[in-house]
Amino acid sequence: MNIEKSENFIPHFFQEFAKLKQLKRQGWLERGIPEAKTESVADHIFGMHLLALSFLETSHKHLEKAKVYALISSHELGEIEAGDITPSKGISDERKSKLEKASVLKTLETSGAPSFFFDIWQEYELGKTPEASFVKDIDKLEMALQAKNYRHEYKLDAEEFIESARQKISDPLLQSFL
Repeated sequence: MNIEKSENFIPHFFQEFAKLKQLKRQGWLERGIPEAKTESVADHIFGMHLLALSFLETSHKHLEKAKVYALISSHELGEIEAGDITPSKGISDERKSKLEKASVLKTLETSGAPSFFFDIWQEYELGKTPEASFVKDIDKLEMALQAKNYRHEYKLDAEEFIESARQKISDPLLQSFL
């Protein structure tokens, strides 16, 4: 990736990233949550930041905060161009990964953002660092907590989301919050 490393990318990258404010989480729409009340991908990222902040200040002080926040902020970059691909779309994990990678590369090339963003997105995707593993767990925890909110407000059958999170969250403390 041949991307200039200057601050000139920031307004363009922000404009691209801001598209996530308009992208609704498709899983909720598929379950009948009214579009006006459906969280956006940016809302999801915000929720993850709040959860991470809480845990990083209490039980997970050993993790590098700046890296966790960068991972959270960047983990949905693949959805800017590819959209929010849900399991109901019938797209394999391999194909989804390819679509999201192409989306990240296109977004970064279009905006002129430095390759750091690709590197941090890829770190999340691989999930091999303690910070990436934590963020993957926070991603699932936020989804499950949002499902509980929708269950309360819209009588959503939230169990599939909660069970999915139970199966995927590896951190025992985060698991206990379900």
